[in-house]
Amino acid sequence: MEILSSDVLEVTLDDTYGGKERNAIRTGTPNGATDRVVIKTKKRSFNLYTTNYISIKNKILS
Repeated sequence: MEILSSDVLEVTLDDTYGGKERNAIRTGTPNGATDRVVIKTKKRSFNLYTTNYISIKNKILS
């Protein structure tokens, strides 16, 4: 999956299990200890299930 940094509008955390965005593309496996990162772009939203939210957010926003 490739997301252009110029398309990224917002990077946030989502505290729900499956994600608030019903039409989001989901990557990873949600479980109790996983951070749910939401990347909103100009065209769609992506939910990333990860254990390293800070690192991913820093890479996306840099």
